[in-house]
Formats: sequence, C-alpha cells, structure tokens
Amino acid sequence: MVSLRLVVRASVVSVLLASLAVMGSGVMASGTASASPLTCYPPGSMSCTGRLTAVPSIAIRGGTVTLTGKGFSPGVAVRINVCNIKKFTTTSFNIGLLGQIQTSFKVPDNAPLGPCKITATGLGANKQTLTLTTTVTVKSATETILKLSPARVIYGNEQVELMSVTVLPEFAVPGLTGKVTISIGRTTLCVLALLKGKGSCGLRPKELRPGTYDLAATYGGNLKFAGSFTRKFLTVVK
Repeated sequence: MVSLRLVVRASVVSVLLASLAVMGSGVMASGTASASPLTCYPPGSMSCTGRLTAVPSIAIRGGTVTLTGKGFSPGVAVRINVCNIKKFTTTSFNIGLLGQIQTSFKVPDNAPLGPCKITATGLGANKQTLTLTTTVTVKSATETILKLSPARVIYGNEQVELMSVTVLPEFAVPGLTGKVTISIGRTTLCVLALLKGKGSCGLRPKELRPGTYDLAATYGGNLKFAGSFTRKFLTVVK
C-alpha cells in the first residue's frame, strides 16, 4: 500500500513539474495569446476598443486623407496632429458604447517625404486621456507625359514610331528614377527605365493591326515619388 501511494505521489509531482516547465516556456496549454495591436486601448488588452486608421495609407502632398478612430467618450473634443505640422480639433460622435471620429484633411505641402505620424488625443471611454496613433507615407506628386512621333503610322512600318516619356516631379530633383510601362489594355508594349526622368521605346513591324489604339504610359513611382499615368491615341493605317 505504501509503495502504491509513493508511485501515485511521484506521478502527480511529475505532472506538476511538466506543467510548470510548459508555463515557464511561455506556452499556455490553451494556446498562445497574441499581442494586441499598438493602436488598441488599453495597452495589452485582448479586445481592441481603441483604433485609428488613415485612408489612403500612401498620400501625396496636398492630397486628402480620411481619418477614422474609435475608443473616445462620445461628444468630446479630439485633437489631431499631422506630421507635427498640421493641428486641428474634431468632435467624437456616439456609435454604440464608444465615441468615434471621422474627419478628412489635406496633407500639408511642406510635409516631409516618408512616414508621417498622425495622433488623435481626447478623453477615452474610461474618462482618462487616450492617444491613438497611425502612420501614412507621404510622397511627392508626379506628372507623366507621353509623346508619339508620329501619331499615325502605316501597318508594317510601325518601327518608325518613337514613344517618348517624360516624368515631371512636383519639385526638381536630379535623376528621377523608376520605370514606365506603355501598354494597350492588358498588353504591354514596352517597359523602360527612366534616365533623368526620361525614356523612349519603339514598336516592331506589324506589331499592331490597322486601327486606333488607346496607349497608356504608367509611371510606377519610387520611394519618394508617387506614380502617375497618361494616355495617347495611336492610329495604324493600311
């Protein structure tokens, strides 16, 4: 009988030690708990009662961004800070149990290119100050210009066509980089790499049947400059 009790006690101790080892490793038997988003309130909570979002996440200088947030007390003033440059106040409205905000603003013309931090600060649902944060990427606008020389070619002689592209940035920069795709619908005619903001490409003989084509030149942008596009009509005759 004594030996049986010792065996049972030893088994219980082994199970407890195994459980402690698992808990010490940070793994719970019921599954690993995922961390809440940084924009959640209160910090570390499993349910996100405070969140701030900005649309679009990539915006150009002078472009419009819509800001949406929740977790505030209804009817309180919420202070908005954009890039530490633009500051204004909005008022939360009641949706369910939480106060929400929705407001639009224009990205300042002098906003630095790259990540722009946006904060919304007001009285939270727990009557304490709540600050929510989000980020948009600010880029400079561009203009893409497509020139066809000529705009009318003879079928079988399309190689004389020269499609020239110039991408103009919002402000002068040395050696604007990136790629431009010239296409007709989903068909790509050529992809050219810009050299100092310019590039060109041509067509092959009999590449296009007779007709009028809507050509699109699309600049994909880069880390600092937003993409842009333009269209031109090319006519191929017999």
